[in-house]
Amino acid sequence: MSDKIQFDEENEFKSKEVFGSPKKPGMVNWLQKKGLVKSDKTAHYILLAVIVICFGLVGILLAREFGSTSNGTQESLTEMEILQLPENDFRRIQYERNN
Repeated sequence: MSDKIQFDEENEFKSKEVFGSPKKPGMVNWLQKKGLVKSDKTAHYILLAVIVICFGLVGILLAREFGSTSNGTQESLTEMEILQLPENDFRRIQYERNN
């Protein structure tokens, strides 16, 4: 059945004719207009560096926010408060073993 199908035109995809010539990214144009870079390659490296720095900052902020396992309550308790905690409380048992 597929042997009987015939096409009148050649199968060529002409993206440049359909969509026009490829354009530079807007951020690359902006960097060049501001005079910060001279070539497209340099602009791409600068934008890549900005992305890496942003990911690094996000990683640091997330590590600070979620990396700490202690919520600070153990350091704020006095010795007397720790000793008044119930027997099965982990902090009291830990304190008694260490002192």
